[in-house]
Amino acid sequence: MVLRITSIPPLNLLLLLWLAAPSIPAATLTPVLQNTLTAARSTGDLPVIIRFSDKLNIRALRKEVKTLLGADRQEGRRGHRVKRQHAKRALIVDTMKRKARRAKRLLRRFLKEKGEPRPLKSLWAINALAGEIPAYLIEEMAALPGVERISIDTVYTLAAPEGNRISGLPMWNLESISAVPLWETGLEGQGIVVGVMDSGVDMNHPDLIDNWRGGDNSWFDPYGQHNLPMDFTGHGTQATGVILGGDASGYQIGAAPEAEWIAARIFDDTNQATLSAIHQAFQWMLDPDGDPNTDDAPDVVNNSWGFANTINECYQEFAEDIRLLKEADISVIFAAGNFGPNAESSISPANDPTVVSVGSVDSYNDVAISSSRGPGACDGGTFPKLVAPGENIFTADRLPLTYNVVSGTSFAAPHVAGAIALLKSAFPSATVSQLETSLLESSIDIGPAGADGEFGYGLLNVAGAYNWLIDDLGLSGAGILMFGEKAYSIDETTKTLTLTLYRIGGSVGEISVDFQTSDISAIGGLGHDYLERVDTLVFSDGETARSFDITILDDSEDEMDEGFQVTLYNPQGGAVLGGRSSVPVTILDDDGPGSLVFEALSYAVNESHPKVTLNVLRLGGSSGRITVDFATQGGSATAGSDFEPKTGTLTFEEGVTSTSISVDLLDDDTYEGNETFDLILSNATGGATLGVSSTSTVSLLDDDAGETLPTFTFSASQYNVDESDGRVEVTVQRLGDSSGSYSVYYKSAAGSAVEGNDFTQIDGSLTFLGGTNSRTFEVEVLDDGTFESTETFSLTLYNPSSGSALGQTSATLIRISDDDAQPGVGLSSAGVSSGLSGGSTSGSLGTQSRIAAGGTAQEADGGKGQAGSFSFSIGNFLGVLDINGDELLKPNEGTELQSSVDPDGSIPADGDGEPLPGTDCSKAESLHPDDIETAGDGINQDCKGQDPQMDRQSKSSELDQTGRQNTHPAEDRTTP
Repeated sequence: MVLRITSIPPLNLLLLLWLAAPSIPAATLTPVLQNTLTAARSTGDLPVIIRFSDKLNIRALRKEVKTLLGADRQEGRRGHRVKRQHAKRALIVDTMKRKARRAKRLLRRFLKEKGEPRPLKSLWAINALAGEIPAYLIEEMAALPGVERISIDTVYTLAAPEGNRISGLPMWNLESISAVPLWETGLEGQGIVVGVMDSGVDMNHPDLIDNWRGGDNSWFDPYGQHNLPMDFTGHGTQATGVILGGDASGYQIGAAPEAEWIAARIFDDTNQATLSAIHQAFQWMLDPDGDPNTDDAPDVVNNSWGFANTINECYQEFAEDIRLLKEADISVIFAAGNFGPNAESSISPANDPTVVSVGSVDSYNDVAISSSRGPGACDGGTFPKLVAPGENIFTADRLPLTYNVVSGTSFAAPHVAGAIALLKSAFPSATVSQLETSLLESSIDIGPAGADGEFGYGLLNVAGAYNWLIDDLGLSGAGILMFGEKAYSIDETTKTLTLTLYRIGGSVGEISVDFQTSDISAIGGLGHDYLERVDTLVFSDGETARSFDITILDDSEDEMDEGFQVTLYNPQGGAVLGGRSSVPVTILDDDGPGSLVFEALSYAVNESHPKVTLNVLRLGGSSGRITVDFATQGGSATAGSDFEPKTGTLTFEEGVTSTSISVDLLDDDTYEGNETFDLILSNATGGATLGVSSTSTVSLLDDDAGETLPTFTFSASQYNVDESDGRVEVTVQRLGDSSGSYSVYYKSAAGSAVEGNDFTQIDGSLTFLGGTNSRTFEVEVLDDGTFESTETFSLTLYNPSSGSALGQTSATLIRISDDDAQPGVGLSSAGVSSGLSGGSTSGSLGTQSRIAAGGTAQEADGGKGQAGSFSFSIGNFLGVLDINGDELLKPNEGTELQSSVDPDGSIPADGDGEPLPGTDCSKAESLHPDDIETAGDGINQDCKGQDPQMDRQSKSSELDQTGRQNTHPAEDRTTP
C-alpha cells in the first residue's frame, strides 16, 4: 500500500497574494513550506507541524532506568530484562509527554498574544505540535526559542496495490517460512500483542474477531470517525489475516493465530492520511491507554504502507517515531514497496535502517517483479532486510467478501510480524534486537551468496530463528561487535546517517564500545561535510543491536563524492571486536544537474475534467539549466477522442526542482469504461538523467451515465458439497455492463483436498455473450469410500478479457464433506523424538506401538508388536505407516499422532494422551522457551493434560532448519 501526495497544503485553503516576501529563517522551515511562503503571502491558515529541539536523551534515559531498577536481580536475568523493558517504556512516555506540555504552553501563549488562538494536536513522541496556523505568523513562530523546524502537514491518498489474483494455494506461504513446526509444539503467539497501522481491521471477521484485544486501548482513529475497528478498503484486514488469522475457512491463514491485535487507522473515510495523524498513530502504539504506568504497548507493529514519491529517497519524517518504538523494545516491520524491478527503488519509511524491511517472493522463491530493490537510500546498505511470501496469498478480507487472494510486499511484511509474535511467545524475555537478529541470521540465502539488493539477507525461516535463539540465549559470552554493513553511503541532502552495530556470539551482561569518525576526503565540522563524533555505545544485557547517528551537512557546491571513516575501539565488559570494526562512509554529492521523474507513477481523473496535470520533479541536484522532452502515448484511451495529444519540452532553470505538464481531456456522452494513456519523458539535456519513474499512466474514469465496468465474481465465497455427490456446480457472475462479449479464465488449486484423489483438476475459460450475466461450470468430486474429515480446495478467476476486470470475490473455497462411515483410528508411538521440524515429521515405532484402524488393519505377525517406521508430511498430515514393508494406514489431516515416551527417560501415556498412573513426570525433558531445559514444563505436553493447541498435527517433531542455510531454486523453475 502506497501513499501519494494529494495536496500541499490540503484542500487548497490558502488565499494567495503575489507579493515579495521578507527573508525567512531557512534553518527552521522545510523547503516546501519556505517555497510556499516565499512565492506568495497568504491571508489564510496553513496546516503545519512545529517540531521542538528538546529531544529524548537516550543515554540519560538508560542510566535513569538502571538507577531505578538497581542491581537487585532476584527475579533472575530474564525477569530483570522484562522489568527493565517495562520501566523504560514508562519513562519514555512520561518524559516525552512532559516535554510536549512545555512546548504546547509556549505556543499557546504566543498565539494568544497575537490574538490568534488555535487548537493544537500534541505529537509528543517527537516533541511537536500540529495545527492550522495563520500563515503570516509562521516566520515569527520559527524564531521562538526551542523551535527546530516547521513543515507542511501534507495530505496523502491511499493507493493500495491490486492483488495478482491468478492462483492461490492456501497455506503454501506459511509452510514456506517454516511456521508449521512451531504450531506443532503449541507455540501460536499466545500472550503477544501485534499492532497494525493500516486502513483499519474488520473486527467481525470470523478469523479475527476472537483475537481483538478489546477495550478502550485497542483501537485508535485519529480522525475521530469510528469508535470500533472497521476497514473501508480491506487492506488492513488482509494484512492482519496474514499475521494472526484463524482457520474458519478450513485453512490456517495467519502465522500466529493465538496472538492478539490492536489497530490504528491511519486513513480517514475518504482514504486520505495526514502526516500528523500518522505521527499520532505511532505515539498511540507507545501508550494505547494514555497511562505510562500501565504497559499495554504491542510487541510488534506492522506497517504495510509507504510513500510513492520517495523512490530511492531518504524521507526521514518518521525516523524519530521509529527510534522511540525501538528503544521501547517494540519491533517495527515495513513493507519494502512495489516499485521494482529496477535497483535503487527503495521507498520510505521502509528504507529507514532501523526497521525490518520485507520484500516479496512467490511460491518458487523467485523475487516478485514489483518488489522494491536496494541498496537502501538511507544508508546504502542491504535492502530489503528479508524476503517473505507475498504473491498469491490467501487471506481474510472485509465482510461480506470474507477471503481473497492478494499480492504485494504489503502481504510479505505481515509474515515477519507474525514470526516475531511466534518467537516472542516462545522467548518472552528476548529483546527486540535478539528477535530481529535471529531472523536475519537464520534466513535462508536463496539469492546470490550473501546479503544482496533483491533478497536481502534471505527468506524468512521461523524454525531456524527459534533454534538460533535457543543457541544465543544459551551462550555465556559477552559477544563480538561489528558493523552491520561493509560500507555506507548517503545523499548529501539526507540529514542523518544511521549506522547499526551488531553483537553476535553471546549477549550476556552490559558491554560498551567507543567509536570515532575520521576524515578521508570529506571534512568534519560545522560549515563542512559532516559533524565529527567521538562517543561510547552501551549495550544492555541481552541487547544484540544498537544504532547511532552521524549528522550530514549539505552545501551548494557541485563536487566529487566525499568520504570519511567510522572506527570502533576499546570494547568493555568482555566484548571483543570483529572483522568489520571500521567502515567507510561515502557522501554522494547531489549538487549536479539531477535526474527527472514524475511525482507519481499513476494519476486518475474523471473524464469530464477539462485537463489533468502531472508534476515532474528534479531530484538529486539542481545545478545548471536543463531540459527534457515529453509526449503523450495512447493506451486504451485514444488520442484525439479521449485526450488531446501533446508533445513539448520542459525547461528547468538553475535551482528549479519542479514543474508540471497539463493535458487537455475530451469528454463524450458514451459509456465506455475506464481508459488509460501514458506520458513519457525523454532526451534529458544539460547532464541530467531520467529516473526510474520517467513514465506515468493517466486513468480516465468514465463518469457517463450507463452501466459500470463489467467485472467477474464467484456467486459465493464458499461452496459445500458431499463427497458422494460426485460434482459441485460453481456459478460465475458478470456484474456491471452486460452489453458486450467478454471472457474470463478459471482454475483449481489443491488444499487439504488432493488433485486426482479428492477432485479432478480443472482449468478453463467462460465466455459471456452480450446480455449474459452468469455462467455455471462443474468440478468433479471423487469418492474414495474411506472416511476423511472435511477437505477443501480453491478456485480462482484470472485473466479477464480487455475492458473487463475481476470482482471482489475472485477466489472461492470448495468444502468437501465426507459422508463415509467413520472408522476408529488411533496411533500411539513409543519412540517419537521431541523438537521442531521444518519439513516432515518422522520417527520409529517400537514394540509398544498400538494401531487401530476400524478392524480393517491387521496387526503384523500375529498380533505381536513389530519395529518399523512412519513418515508424515507437515501441512496436510498425509502419510504412510509402514511396518515390515506393509502399508497399514494412510491417515488424513484429521488423524492425531499421539506420542508416548519409553521408561528410559520418557513418559508412557494412555490412548487419550494422558500420563499413565504412576508416571514420573520429572523425567520429561523438553525445550522451554526461556529456560532451555526444563522438567515437565515445556514443549512435551504429556504431563500437562490435553492441550487443544496441540491437536493441529503431530505432538512432537524435530527442528531441521538450524542456522543460516544456502539453498538456491532450481534453474528450470519459472514464475507461474
